[in-house]
Amino acid sequence: MDGVKEKWAVTYFEATMFTPQGVDIYTDRKDGMGERLCGEILRALVDIENGGVGALCKNDMKRILVDDA
Repeated sequence: MDGVKEKWAVTYFEATMFTPQGVDIYTDRKDGMGERLCGEILRALVDIENGGVGALCKNDMKRILVDDA
């Protein structure tokens, strides 16, 4: 990844009356997560069979850039 260290975190949450079940991947990079790292994390998540996490990540993941400006 171009010699740049990227900090990241994954959160999983169950459905509530306000939101569906989901998985979020966060990064500390202002310009968004690197494509290679994102792909590696997503492939690992898709392999998880517990609680439908893998299917959720395979079918429903969307890339969203949070602009705090």
